[in-house]
Amino acid sequence: MPDWLVQISDHRDATGEVSEAVLQARRDNFTVHAAHNKRHVEAGHVVVSGPLLASHDDEPRRPVGSVMVWSARSEAEVRAWLREDPYAQAGIWDLARATVTPYFCAVRAPL
Repeated sequence: MPDWLVQISDHRDATGEVSEAVLQARRDNFTVHAAHNKRHVEAGHVVVSGPLLASHDDEPRRPVGSVMVWSARSEAEVRAWLREDPYAQAGIWDLARATVTPYFCAVRAPL
């Protein structure tokens, strides 16, 4: 199955920053988000995933979005799965600005 590189920003406020409300919603929904995606990981659909950070220097880390590699038949399939995610349902992710790009992984190493 082809791979897809997904990058999704969290919703921004009028200043262009991720608000404290969105950060709190991300924290509040993390457990259900992780549980929801466990089935995609186990099925081999989610190859890599994690938060995009505002900076590597922030402590604690300040997430501003998500990046993933999906293995799926089509971009439409990936976008459908993204819409079902608890982060999308809670209004954390800005799906209208999400990019889903065809991707070829030349090297895969087991964790």
